[in-house]
Amino acid sequence: MPKSISSLRIARMNRLLTTLRDRPGIGRSELLTTVEYTSPRTLERDICFLRDEFGVKIVYHRSQGGYCLKDVGEFVMLYREDPGRTREPP
Repeated sequence: MPKSISSLRIARMNRLLTTLRDRPGIGRSELLTTVEYTSPRTLERDICFLRDEFGVKIVYHRSQGGYCLKDVGEFVMLYREDPGRTREPP
């Protein structure tokens, strides 16, 4: 069972996963800025927490120089539709 975490951390981790989903191969410095991390260590802690507690698969590709989301595991992401995307009719 995951440890108790704050709503702010949950929101930050959701932004992290959403960014990784939408921008595979994003570099570390850009990821820190986009998700608004205050330190690189906080990013590493969040990645470790997501891997250990929820089975999220986040990998770093040296050849691409960035992080990729392979599987969200058991973490339930909040879904927000991108207003810039067009939707196909059902």
